Amino acid sequence: MLGLIKLALRNIFRHRGRTSMTLASILFGVVALILAGGFIEDTIVETGESMIRSSTGHIQVARRGLLEFGSRNPEKYLIEDPDKLRKKMAAASDVEDIMFRLGFPACWVTAAPTGPSSAKGSSPTARPGWPVTSPW
Repeated sequence: MLGLIKLALRNIFRHRGRTSMTLASILFGVVALILAGGFIEDTIVETGESMIRSSTGHIQVARRGLLEFGSRNPEKYLIEDPDKLRKKMAAASDVEDIMFRLGFPACWVTAAPTGPSSAKGSSPTARPGWPVTSPW
């Protein structure tokens, strides 16, 4: 066994060009895998953050039946007493912010054919520091 190790070491130092090329190839592959893994992990994290900030939030509360039957008549599934719910949720120790959103399907009409759309709205005064602008 010791003879094989001596033979391997002698060949490594005898063929320095081939050894350095092999080590450079291995190093390049490892660095490429580490970088690709970082990009993939960041993509997954940013996708989650985007979902949280854009539409769904950390926790989404709705009346029972909204997700199954509310796509045609969302007004039938409005929360009856939102202020009471806000106070109850704000009493939890880990809650930092509560914001209500209202979403509903819409249809836009122009000279071209009409098209489906959806609208989402929230109260801009619910978050201090958010700019409140109006196109009117």
